[in-house]
Amino acid sequence: MSKELSQVIPAARQEGIIVQELSEEVLVYDEQRHKAHCLNQTAAVVWRQCDGRRGAKEVAKLASAELGANVGQEMVWLGVEELGKRGL
Repeated sequence: MSKELSQVIPAARQEGIIVQELSEEVLVYDEQRHKAHCLNQTAAVVWRQCDGRRGAKEVAKLASAELGANVGQEMVWLGVEELGKRGL
């Protein structure tokens, strides 16, 4: 993986989106691109933790605690990359 595991992950986009939290997923509508995105629980937890100050290790720890399952740093980076591709 090209990302250093301890590197700070970028902040999630907060402007120009509408967020609807459901029981097992989060719907994010991008008003600029006119696209809707459905985030599963893991992707939603990673997205919520992307504040531009935390590293992948801390996000993985927080995500693991919230989901009650092991979320590795590699999974965090995969989620961040996918979110980035979608402009989120």
